[in-house]
Amino acid sequence: MVAPQSSNRFKWALYLSLIVLRFFGAIHSLPGYIHPDEFFQGGQELFFGQQLDESTRQQHDYAVKNIPWEFEPMHAVRSIVPPKFMTLFPIRVYSCIKSVVMSSGHQQLTNTCWKDNLHHLSGKEVLIIPRIFMTILSMIFLDGSLWLLIFLKHAQASNTSRRRMSEMLYFIYQYGPPIEVIILASSWPCLVFGIRPFTNTLEAMCLALLLVVVNFDLTMAAIDTHMSTVCIGVVCSIGIFVRFTFAFYAFPSVLIWIWRRWKMSQRPKHFMLDLILLALAFLTTSMMFIWNDSIYYSARAELTSDMMRHIAPLNAFIYNSKSTNLAEHGLHPRITHALVNMPTLFGPLALFWYSSIVQRALGRGNRNRCNNSHDSSMVNITCKWVIITGLFVLSCAPHQEPRFLLPCLVPLVLLCGKEVLGLNDRSQNRVKASILKLIWIAFNIILYIFFGWLHQGGLTDALLQTKSFSSNTSASIHIYYKTYMPPSFLAGSNTEQTEFANRQCVIDTDGSNTCSTDELGTSQKESRISHLQSDNLILDLQGNEPSVLLHVLQSYLTCSAADYSSTPIYLITPLAVANSLANEKQTNQHGEYFEWHEFNFYKVYRSSYVHVSTEDWPKWDGSFLSFVSQLRLVSHDVTCRTVEDRIE
Repeated sequence: MVAPQSSNRFKWALYLSLIVLRFFGAIHSLPGYIHPDEFFQGGQELFFGQQLDESTRQQHDYAVKNIPWEFEPMHAVRSIVPPKFMTLFPIRVYSCIKSVVMSSGHQQLTNTCWKDNLHHLSGKEVLIIPRIFMTILSMIFLDGSLWLLIFLKHAQASNTSRRRMSEMLYFIYQYGPPIEVIILASSWPCLVFGIRPFTNTLEAMCLALLLVVVNFDLTMAAIDTHMSTVCIGVVCSIGIFVRFTFAFYAFPSVLIWIWRRWKMSQRPKHFMLDLILLALAFLTTSMMFIWNDSIYYSARAELTSDMMRHIAPLNAFIYNSKSTNLAEHGLHPRITHALVNMPTLFGPLALFWYSSIVQRALGRGNRNRCNNSHDSSMVNITCKWVIITGLFVLSCAPHQEPRFLLPCLVPLVLLCGKEVLGLNDRSQNRVKASILKLIWIAFNIILYIFFGWLHQGGLTDALLQTKSFSSNTSASIHIYYKTYMPPSFLAGSNTEQTEFANRQCVIDTDGSNTCSTDELGTSQKESRISHLQSDNLILDLQGNEPSVLLHVLQSYLTCSAADYSSTPIYLITPLAVANSLANEKQTNQHGEYFEWHEFNFYKVYRSSYVHVSTEDWPKWDGSFLSFVSQLRLVSHDVTCRTVEDRIE
């Protein structure tokens, strides 16, 4: 059977175009801000503590004085190794290459290449380099793993020998990428999540690799070698230290592997040796993680012992097992994963998966359905139970976010990939197949644009532009109001960041309010002291009431004083929020200038990207263009109004 060359060329052109699109998103740096954990579990904690170098008296650009709570020694619920691998490792490699190119001599190269010289990098470089690295990893561990799983699936179905396996690899290569790989490459989770340093993305890669190792061992029946056993132990350890939820996804595939090894073992001692090697590989790798985490946490807590306190997966499991802890991050109905998050992430893939389960439960399963009962290959079995187990266990927790299900992507595409395009329909209904293709394309384009470009799309750009709209003074205050958490390490300067809990200040009739300085953070005097040690102070007001914003402004800018603070203060907030603060008589929807209480607000920056905040939509005034024009993030220079201006 000879595949049409035109079809082969089209598949290669389509797949390579999707790869280019993935790299474009990484290099251009998709502005969409999906979730704070992209930065606060893969960046912010890495730049903590890079203080003034006493030997050179040089201030590092990427020193922050706050880190995410997960990386506080008292909690230690995250391993520092995954973010070091995803973010710090590619940045250091890039910094070293940059030093090689810019160095003029070997001695200078030795002094700059391997030292902590991240201050030479811009915020844009710190943002883009890890994304390019994650894009490369996604090609290897997502696309590549799926490709190998398809090979193994065909090998199991045809009982292909080891010699014939190489011929099958060449055959599939010759006739273009499998349609499942194209579907994976065109899915919005791969195009958006796959290029970002999320631990969920790394968890999905570890699971895909585990499925390859397990099924390769089962297909090749390699009882005489124990390399796969060691690999399974290593991958399981890495996956669990990336996210402890990996254990729930990995459990069925490892259990199936153990059961099949037991059945294929001719002697019990061979099976016992497998278990011993599996345990040794897992424990050895785990101890390496614990040792690295112990160094990180002990250095910050000034501790020298008690390494066992820093078993991050155990600490994370204990923390997440308490509903009171999860309540601080938001509680969801336990059906959220199944009814909301699965369709949001996977769209038609999830719907066909559910349809196949219902059809099988009703005894109507057929060969045209994904996950059908007639396909008994071990690849299908392991992928099916990975999805079921992961979805079921994670649904037991009341805190549920779509990205938690990202590891289901590769097994779900393998099982239902052809189904979503109508390629498994034996009736060859071209109209149905065309409709399914359009649905798949439309679903992924819409969510790719929304989460990749629009959602909180101006925030990272505002951080990267901090120096451009700030004054040349040595200190400035940046108040982020009703935005996602600003990752201060992207601001390109030393920053101190303060977060505010959700509170509401009650303003009395005389203009005073009930909020105390202790409740709202650093006082004006303390802020001036902090500026002696840092360039910028970033205040994250989250989604507090306007009364909280007013109190913070009054704390840092005392307009009643004869000589109020000259420290520049900037308010960064969505344009729709700024317009809601303006006096009713002001109708300037571009936010150039507005007045609020005793303060003047002059616009100094407007994001070039659309900034959609689903919590704060602009008011609809009947004009679509006016509505869209307010979907921006703006920065205002805050000053005091003169007494004459405040006279009604």
